[in-house]
Amino acid sequence: YKKNKKIKFLGYKENVNKYINSSDCIVLPSYREGLPRVILESLILERPVIATNVAGCKQIIRNNYNGFLCKVKNSISLKNTILKYINLSISERRKMGMNGRKLVQEKFNEKKVINTYFKIMKND
Repeated sequence: YKKNKKIKFLGYKENVNKYINSSDCIVLPSYREGLPRVILESLILERPVIATNVAGCKQIIRNNYNGFLCKVKNSISLKNTILKYINLSISERRKMGMNGRKLVQEKFNEKKVINTYFKIMKND
């Protein structure tokens, strides 16, 4: 991949926000995840996400709403999903990005998460 001029391999980066901001879409073809931080970061920065339909990813990516899910370990599904994204209009891509930010703000707001933890701890 490093020899392919169309693919830019960046290696490990501490702060990925500038790379996410310069991207049109984030692709995470993972085999298994928890809740991927890169997806949360991408969605809050209004970038649609293409990810595999695995635990963690499928809890935050809603097909045709804030991104797309493809089949795990299936390069044809990944290719077709990327093509589906490429064929969206600019306004459809922007809408997906806005939907992603909205979802993260509603479901993964830090205060809501902390309050949920406190409620769980009180019940123990």
